[in-house]
Amino acid sequence: FAWDVGAPAPPAVITPEGILFIYNSKNKWCDYGRNGKCERGENDPTIPPGTYSAGQVLLSLDDPTQVVHRTYQSFFKPEMQYEKTGQVANVCFLEGLAYYRGEWLLYYGLPPLRRCRRRCRR
Repeated sequence: FAWDVGAPAPPAVITPEGILFIYNSKNKWCDYGRNGKCERGENDPTIPPGTYSAGQVLLSLDDPTQVVHRTYQSFFKPEMQYEKTGQVANVCFLEGLAYYRGEWLLYYGLPPLRRCRRRCRR
């Protein structure tokens, strides 16, 4: 999916399939669309324009300039009410990733100063 802002999130992870890179992004706002919605596939249609969410890209182990796979919709997005409302609405900004006791833990921030964690399956 396209974005207006892209920023690195947790450090990349080397897997047997390739190098997993997680990134933060702001869902693209299209001036031509109603309420900023894009109609030509330029953004993630599952979330409102302007939403901060995260995507993934898998890079080749042999040549990290080659994309093996990428998500075309946000894999991590505001879902809970406290993520969708507040001083700045619709923001989940990934900051850390840890493997602990067989689970991946994603740490993320919400404005203005809240920190949260979600468990993820492989």
